[in-house]
Amino acid sequence: MPLLKRLYAGFCCQELITPTEFVEHPLLLVADGKIVEIANRVDREVPAGVRTIDLGDSVIAPGYIDLHIHGGAGFDVMDDNAAHCLR
Repeated sequence: MPLLKRLYAGFCCQELITPTEFVEHPLLLVADGKIVEIANRVDREVPAGVRTIDLGDSVIAPGYIDLHIHGGAGFDVMDDNAAHCLR
């Protein structure tokens, strides 16, 4: 199926970060729930018929999950009181 027939959303923001690059003024194209293209808006226009979501000065980091935590459920995991973990 041609790419343009499957596209359904384009995201624009200030910067996009991947594990290998930083893209200023990116265009992130999504089809069928998957990223199909990352380009700079200077080099790539939004394809006709694609709904564009402008996230302003935001940063997009696809797939980034912040696993650095210090607590949850009302207690700090750095606390030396084990009784808090047994609640």
